[in-house]
Amino acid sequence: MRQDLSVVMAGVGARVMMPDWVENLPANRRFNRARAAVRATIEDAVDKLQAERHASGDNSADDMLSMLLRAT
Repeated sequence: MRQDLSVVMAGVGARVMMPDWVENLPANRRFNRARAAVRATIEDAVDKLQAERHASGDNSADDMLSMLLRAT
């Protein structure tokens, strides 16, 4: 996660400035793989937390994740 997040953070600023046609350059493919890995890790953590809360019957948590999940 650290390595992938480092690649994502280093590439965010540069990607904003790049035209769309450079999307397939090696550095961008590396960025895309790292971004996908970070997203997958976060989604897995959120899914596990949701399952734990659902299993415990506690849906009253008042934290940032709970507010985001309740938002429509």
